[in-house]
Amino acid sequence: MSDTNGRLEYEGVFSPSEGSSPVADGDLQIDVKGTGTRMQWVYFRDQMMPIIHLREGTILIPVEAYEVANQKLEWLREHRKP
Repeated sequence: MSDTNGRLEYEGVFSPSEGSSPVADGDLQIDVKGTGTRMQWVYFRDQMMPIIHLREGTILIPVEAYEVANQKLEWLREHRKP
């Protein structure tokens, strides 16, 4: 994943938080608003890793931080503003 200037911020394997893999190529369109800022990312092994929301509703989490990312996702759901 790159920032708005094209600098690499995270490179790794992602998996859907629910459902099956792989996600169809045509569905790999990031929902920028849903993905949000780094405040919604997860910190694992001295690195920030994104939780990626796709436009069609799938949420992708980094495989190497799967449990931590799922916990963060659950926390975000519980604390979402109405």
